Amino acid sequence: MEPTLAERLQGEAVFGLNPVREALRTGRRQLYRMWVQEGSDASFDSSLLTAAKNLDVAVETVSKHDLNMLTGSPP
Repeated sequence: MEPTLAERLQGEAVFGLNPVREALRTGRRQLYRMWVQEGSDASFDSSLLTAAKNLDVAVETVSKHDLNMLTGSPP
């Protein structure tokens, strides 16, 4: 069985489009991976994806359910 996002998490999670964009822009945090909800605006945001790529942050598209399980948000 593949590990959950929570089991694969390194450090702490930053979630939400604007907080993630700021974390990428400011460089104050060590970023390891960016999970993007499939079909979301972020999955088509070239500036966001380019910023992650420029910082060698792995980007992975995942389901809304998986992100909700990671963040503790209701389904």
